Amino acid sequence: IEAQSKPVWILQHIPPTLDTYKTYKHWKSGDTNYAASGWEDEFVTAFNQAVAEYRDTVKGIFCGHFHQRGWGMANDPATSNVTVGIQIMNGLLFNHGNNSGFTVMTYDRETLEPLREYSYNLDYSENFGKTNAVYWSERYSENEGYGIASLMGSNLLDACSSMSNTTSVGYEYYRAEYNGGRQPYGID
Repeated sequence: IEAQSKPVWILQHIPPTLDTYKTYKHWKSGDTNYAASGWEDEFVTAFNQAVAEYRDTVKGIFCGHFHQRGWGMANDPATSNVTVGIQIMNGLLFNHGNNSGFTVMTYDRETLEPLREYSYNLDYSENFGKTNAVYWSERYSENEGYGIASLMGSNLLDACSSMSNTTSVGYEYYRAEYNGGRQPYGID
């Protein structure tokens, strides 16, 4: 594929990123120094090395597993430079303690670079157990919330960098994005 100069996406189950659910549970207990990874460190390093080797080919990484919408970045272990953005998709069911959701993304058809994203969800407290029609509401958009033009790794790095300031728009948006003002029902 690389020899043919064709871009690719990597679709996988568990993202090689921070496990926000486990980390959040520890933080709620007061242990704010704890950060859980979805993978063992040695596997994250090997994966990131492979992605860095094919940085001109890999245009996006899409995962699930955590049943929470989120994002991350793969970086070159040799330079720490971001190589590609990682998009973590919502879960569709309520059975993992999350508000059901799905994401609509647009991308460049020639380069496969992810451009825009809109996530929709159902609030658990309003919809669990209902059998009649439900209405999905737009919950957030990374592009709009962080003011980024596309979902490329370099733009996500800009968004992440802005979050180091707890009074920044990026910090507040991420905090609101995580639970949208709704407490995930399984984390009490």
